[in-house]
Amino acid sequence: MESKKGSKAVVAGAIGLALLVGIGIGFVMRGEQGQGQEQEQGQGQGQGQGQGQGQGQGWFDASEVIYHGIPTRVRFRVADGGDELMAQVWKRFDEIGKEFNSFAPDSEVSLFNNGTVDMRAVSSRFMDLLEMSKVLAVQTKGAFDPTIWPLKMLWRNAQKLGAAPTDDQIVSKKNLVGFDKLVIARRNAIAKRRDSDTSFDPTSGPGFVKRLVDGMALDFGGIVKGYAVDLVAELLAQNGATDWLIQYGGEISTHGKSPSGEPWQIGIQHPQKSDSVWGKLAASDDLHVSTSGNYEQPVKIGDKVYHHIIDPRTGRPVESQVLGVTVVLEKAKYPNAKADAYATALTVLPLEQAKALVENIPGLSALFIIQEKDGSVSEALVGRMKDCYSR
Repeated sequence: MESKKGSKAVVAGAIGLALLVGIGIGFVMRGEQGQGQEQEQGQGQGQGQGQGQGQGQGWFDASEVIYHGIPTRVRFRVADGGDELMAQVWKRFDEIGKEFNSFAPDSEVSLFNNGTVDMRAVSSRFMDLLEMSKVLAVQTKGAFDPTIWPLKMLWRNAQKLGAAPTDDQIVSKKNLVGFDKLVIARRNAIAKRRDSDTSFDPTSGPGFVKRLVDGMALDFGGIVKGYAVDLVAELLAQNGATDWLIQYGGEISTHGKSPSGEPWQIGIQHPQKSDSVWGKLAASDDLHVSTSGNYEQPVKIGDKVYHHIIDPRTGRPVESQVLGVTVVLEKAKYPNAKADAYATALTVLPLEQAKALVENIPGLSALFIIQEKDGSVSEALVGRMKDCYSR
């Protein structure tokens, strides 16, 4: 599971705004930082560290650096069983990493990518993400597309070799990208329903996926971090938590109130000053936030520096005046997963196309931080962002 987010979001509780930079300010991030880019793609670590820190009045708070590099914090209030619930939270994060880390050879997605082109049985979560991703790929006109893995690996290998890919190499890998290279079916949808089975749901459960071309492969890095936040929020709700904040890198979900009794506040990192806050978000309702940016994790190949985000449509790194995008998505199924994917797509699209996409999606709002031609930095608010954003 790769940390692609350009911004490490800011979270606030009773003590006010705290910026996540390095080991963190305002609270301690536990766990060792990974060394080198390869290690950042590893599986969860330090799962037993920093758990069950009761904060009084039913509050529990724990922070870790998981997947060898992504700062993660979970803070919730529950009447009882907080220590056990916190343990379940880290277990849930670990499960998602083991299933969807494309760099782990034994993950479900790697076993799929490295298998044959024959029809393969996949889990319910795999199907949920794949079907959701297919809809989002169509909606964003291909700006978000988890079939991008062949292109991603092409540029990753180019960085190691110190030479940019040739046009022919890019075209070759682009021919492996797209949902038209997959056949997807839910097991329930092709099974015969028994008349007595009132719980039968053809849209849920495990399924089957067939790759139509050898070399086609999946990377859920642009959506799975938000999906993990959704599943942790679901876990907290099912176990009686009444208020919470979940932060996983640039993916944040809040519910209820902070320990101070006030709405949660989420700060947005300044794109040019890593220790400064550009603005903040606050709302009385739930917040589902994702931030993506071009200003961190630059890729240097030879003497040229590229953005780390690849455009699935061109096969090349993004070139954009947009330094960062923060999106807020209102009520939706798997809201953080979708916010994650939208943030990725809005970073890929040209600014005016990105604004138009936001305006056409109900419940979606966005803040664009823009590099002007004279070197200055400006912002643009689209949708209802002005209702929850301030500087």
